[in-house]
Amino acid sequence: MRRTPYRTWAMACGAIALIVAAFLYALNPKDSAIKSAMPLPELRTTCIGRFLIDLPVDMEFSGDVDFYYGLTKDFQTTKFEPLAFLSDQHKFRRLVEKRLGDLRAQREPDTPTHTHLAESKVIDDFSVLIVSYREPFPALKMEIIMQRGNSIGRISRKIYNNASQTDNPKEIESELISMAHRITAADDPLHAGKGTCFGNMLINDNHDGEVFTVFAGSKRYPDIGIELFIDSMLAKNDGGMLRRIDNEIGALKMIADTGTIVRRGKTIVAGKAAEEIVKTFKEKNKVVRHFDVETLLPTPARLNDPHIHLGMRMGGQVASGEYVDASLSESDSLRLWDDMLKSVRVRPGSF
Repeated sequence: MRRTPYRTWAMACGAIALIVAAFLYALNPKDSAIKSAMPLPELRTTCIGRFLIDLPVDMEFSGDVDFYYGLTKDFQTTKFEPLAFLSDQHKFRRLVEKRLGDLRAQREPDTPTHTHLAESKVIDDFSVLIVSYREPFPALKMEIIMQRGNSIGRISRKIYNNASQTDNPKEIESELISMAHRITAADDPLHAGKGTCFGNMLINDNHDGEVFTVFAGSKRYPDIGIELFIDSMLAKNDGGMLRRIDNEIGALKMIADTGTIVRRGKTIVAGKAAEEIVKTFKEKNKVVRHFDVETLLPTPARLNDPHIHLGMRMGGQVASGEYVDASLSESDSLRLWDDMLKSVRVRPGSF
């Protein structure tokens, strides 16, 4: 059975930590007395995958989800990405034209069109099929950009033609168009219906697995970043997040040991046993708060019982490049984190 590589924030933080290692300092013991520079953000229920979670109202999302068809070595995957929110048909058309223009602008002498664009086709007023060349040329990628309600998204699949796999482009086109017809608007997360959702769009497709990589940021709270990983394809139990942290060696262990552990131990997320760690440290002399929770994996993950990792970072370097203190105090940040954790639940009617 084919399983995807394990992608969680807890594992990725090793590479990130190496980048920031030079800037970490021991936490000032007086940090717990620091007051919030901002009020607690208002929360709104959001639909991600087959779950509901309450997040700050102005969070903007990015990332993708890989859908798996088949659980053997002959599996196929299709990727979905949210592209824009609060959009209209004019923005949809501009996004399509920009995508086509970008592909035409990439010159490539080894393709029949001498660009990266192979062809495009209007499916309907709200869906456009685009076929592009990818390396090694003239390999292909097929995508559909679509608008559903006030959201715009894209589904895509790579087309292979080599010794190990030969795809039929017409069959893939038919499958993608069929999938696009099963994607609808999901503006009401509480009543989205059967299927999985991301970016106010619901995908009710007959896939066997799904792997979400979700990032969220706030304009009002630019120091707050949230990452969510939902993986129904994970099979191997590595002992859990806390064991991975304890097993770090060398420079990574030094970084893991830096700062103050505010909370560490067992908890519950969406009714599942989980582990949590909350740390505070300093980066460029600014207070940073780090929150992670991850469900345990006593049995291989499944579509109706996926593995979940949720992380939040507050403070440190923001998009502008400057370093800032965490906008919320220790007590307020824990309150926000706990409200988010308690809100994670399976969406009724999603299966």
